Amino acid sequence: MKTLASYGLWLLIVVTCPLLFVGALLLWAVTAPFDRRLRALHLYACAWASLYTYVFPYWTVTVGHRERIRDGETYVLVANHQSLIDILVLFRLYKHFNGCRRSRSSACRSSAEHDAQSLHRDPARRPRRCAAQ
Repeated sequence: MKTLASYGLWLLIVVTCPLLFVGALLLWAVTAPFDRRLRALHLYACAWASLYTYVFPYWTVTVGHRERIRDGETYVLVANHQSLIDILVLFRLYKHFNGCRRSRSSACRSSAEHDAQSLHRDPARRPRRCAAQ
């Protein structure tokens, strides 16, 4: 039964993604000129991602203490990627966030790793930080 539900979820994703992408594109086109932080588009993306966590019956997601995340404050949200659902759950917070993934080949690295590499190349050079958006 779980396999059938999984196939159903993937079918739902395949069918809804193109439709919801068109909606996101239209929303971006309308709001981008006056919404520089793309808040409306981010809320749309939160609803889109949350749709799949609400629909799939075998995922029990509970978001607690959402009210502790205050607007205008800076937080570090970490997803450990034990499953594909981590990012979808972050979207369930319905809070504006920017992503920075850590990878050996990525331009975005941890500050300590980047600083060590910068100092190794040229000690007089000031180390640069992660260029997260």
